[in-house]
Amino acid sequence: MKKTVVIATDTDIFNNNKMFDYDFGKNYFGVVAMHYFHKFLPEYQVITADIAIKMIDEKSLDAKDVMVIQEQDSKLGEALIAKGAFAHTVYCFESQIYARPFYQKLQSLPQKFKNRIFFNGMFEHTKDCDEAHNYHSYFPSYDDCEILEPLDWNKRDFVALVMGNKYIDHNNLFPRKIRFKKIVKWAVKKYADKDETDKYLSENELQNTRLEFVELFGSKGVLKLFGAGWDYVDNLPKSWEKRLKDIVFKLSPKPLHDKFVEISKCKFNLCIENLSYKGYVTEKIIHSFVAGSIPVYLGASNVEEFIPKNCFIDVRDFSDKEELFEFMKNLSQENALEYLKRGREFLNSDEGKKYSFKGYAKFLAELVKA
Repeated sequence: MKKTVVIATDTDIFNNNKMFDYDFGKNYFGVVAMHYFHKFLPEYQVITADIAIKMIDEKSLDAKDVMVIQEQDSKLGEALIAKGAFAHTVYCFESQIYARPFYQKLQSLPQKFKNRIFFNGMFEHTKDCDEAHNYHSYFPSYDDCEILEPLDWNKRDFVALVMGNKYIDHNNLFPRKIRFKKIVKWAVKKYADKDETDKYLSENELQNTRLEFVELFGSKGVLKLFGAGWDYVDNLPKSWEKRLKDIVFKLSPKPLHDKFVEISKCKFNLCIENLSYKGYVTEKIIHSFVAGSIPVYLGASNVEEFIPKNCFIDVRDFSDKEELFEFMKNLSQENALEYLKRGREFLNSDEGKKYSFKGYAKFLAELVKA
């Protein structure tokens, strides 16, 4: 009988083995990697956690023959492990903003797993883990067939920014529905219950920096803004709502239908992570290389450990955003094409391929076979 490998996620739409279907996976960012993972393990039975639990309950599968690869603190994965399945690998591709409960478990949950795939800053908060089985999260970002040929430099728009309007105010999460209990809870959180995570998020979030770029480049008429949720800006703090209302109206941002194509039409692509965190390098800069646009990056403090410094423009190298704008505006075509060349060389290198769907799937399959 084949050994069984289980992918445990609490995202219901990916269960019932749907995540392994290529056509289904194309509709959800990064999920195609699971299709390739399934293909790379023909000698194993690869299934989702909901199916594994059902088979164990029906006595058609022994939990002791199951290896669990778990997304963050998946309840389905925890249920399988409680039944006797082997805690093989836990992984995380989210920041503290969207996976805060999991980050708060870093000193207890990851230890039960043989392998951990995290942004390397997370390992500073784990205890009693075998460092030989700690692996950096190379964010699965593209399929090989999606790489585009660069367009004529002189026929491009200036700069793109892909950014949905989903602002989270970590300093003032006031409840929109005015109810007494919610107001009390908000007041306690704001004034009396600040923990280290609150402090870190407040000091290191980059949402406001993104908005500053929208304001600067938008006011200069050189920005192509893409993303959902921009029909209204009243979800933003009042100061930002006032500053950006007219600018966003003129930009008239639209949801993306083909991200790579739209980015490829611009000389530069603003790649501003939602948080500055060690090792937190997401798809943003990789997508620039895929589309053939020069990344303007701000995010991981140690980004150069993963992406060669000469492949992107580092926002930190400039005293302010106006200086950055002048650099971008005056960049010669010759130097611009060198950036694009080096970015494409990185993407085609062994290190760059770690960010592809196949690269991640191959790495994960090798962990299973080890």
